Amino acid sequence: MPKTDSSGVVPLVAGVFPPELARLLATAQREITEHGNDHGLCVVCGSAFPCERAELAAFALDAV
Repeated sequence: MPKTDSSGVVPLVAGVFPPELARLLATAQREITEHGNDHGLCVVCGSAFPCERAELAAFALDAV
């Protein structure tokens, strides 16, 4: 996983986007990493995979 600054933002992203958007992208990246697939279920929330949080995070990253 890439190194982050004190706000949790990957420095490369922080230099390209405004701070608010960089934080949103870092949060989305973290959610996708944490909410992984475990035989069809989300490892964090236990919902059917992909769970709503992973879907929303993917949508945020796709929007960029």
